[in-house]
Amino acid sequence: MKLFIHRKDLRTSDLPALDYTAAAGEPVLHALFLDPFLLRGDRHREHSGAGFFACRRAP
Repeated sequence: MKLFIHRKDLRTSDLPALDYTAAAGEPVLHALFLDPFLLRGDRHREHSGAGFFACRRAP
């Protein structure tokens, strides 16, 4: 089993690490750690923060 730790990048379409884990043919456990640094102040409006929170929203 592989452990994939998400810290701020929740992309699923162009993340090489996800391709690697999928090709390994083993179960993968995905864990999301909410980093207090990324959640501070107006960080959610910055480029990476905006992408992170956009991925979290339900369609």
